[in-house]
Amino acid sequence: MQKPNVARTPFYYVKKRLFANAPAVFGMVVIVLAVLVSVLGYSIMPDQTPFADDRADQISKKPPGFKVKMIRFRVNAEVPKRGLFSWILFGQASEYKNIPIESYRIDDNALALIYRIYGEGQDKRMPLVDVIRPVYVGEVEEMANPDNIDYDAASRRVRYADLEKKVRTLTRVEVIAEFEKKGIIEKTYWLGTDNAGRDMLSRLLFGVRISLGIGLISVVISFLVGITLGSLAGFFGGWVDNLILWFMTVVWSIPGIMLVIAISLALGRGIFVAFVAIGLTTWVEIARVVRGQIMSVKQKQYVEAARAWVCEAIALFWCILCPIS
Repeated sequence: MQKPNVARTPFYYVKKRLFANAPAVFGMVVIVLAVLVSVLGYSIMPDQTPFADDRADQISKKPPGFKVKMIRFRVNAEVPKRGLFSWILFGQASEYKNIPIESYRIDDNALALIYRIYGEGQDKRMPLVDVIRPVYVGEVEEMANPDNIDYDAASRRVRYADLEKKVRTLTRVEVIAEFEKKGIIEKTYWLGTDNAGRDMLSRLLFGVRISLGIGLISVVISFLVGITLGSLAGFFGGWVDNLILWFMTVVWSIPGIMLVIAISLALGRGIFVAFVAIGLTTWVEIARVVRGQIMSVKQKQYVEAARAWVCEAIALFWCILCPIS
């Protein structure tokens, strides 16, 4: 007995053909992962500073899996905090400057940090409070030392001036405990570092967002320009069609890379300029297709009927565009 024919939606056949094609499924998974990485943004990057630009020149060009100890020096400035949405989109400036080191020790007599920067053979010295807390740079009347840090070895207390010029006091135990908790870390670069000592994994994840952004925004721009100019050329015809066709021919005759460079030089530098430049070089094919479709639909009977009723140009324009869209 023959099974009755079951009506299937077009989506059913599209899905069936898609999942029967292994390379297409793999490509779809890659695109979905790339979109997910772009949406999550800085929340999944090891380096969450803007543009993943936390660099250390001493560890440039290191191989994948490279590990190094780092001292986190507190910057002497207030760093504004961003909200969750802004942080995911634009990152968060760090309150610390990370310096790779080979070794370090604490001088109890002066409560100072003695450390050796990675790749350098000379020890450096810095007050331990200056590592963990923001210290005011400038003259403060209550402080005797010009660096605004006074350590009393007898009482084992240290006084320093914060960013508001207020004098704060910490004990030696508090300073060392805070340094051991926040001041020293071990960092792993899973994909190594680039020429500037930046984390390659973070740069790669950030690059995914840029690549998808260029593809999305440039396509949107090319669609808007192509549909607009193609519709005008096909609908009005005559000198309007000739002018737009001439402009399309000129744009099409220029090599794409040369046109992108020219537009970038005219508009200036920046990522968004690159989006616009690429979008303005890929609209010609869309405009030619839309123009042909508009000229074809103009010959339909319902368009002739609309003309007989002396419809306005705008209404007639949308009567032609609606079936195409």
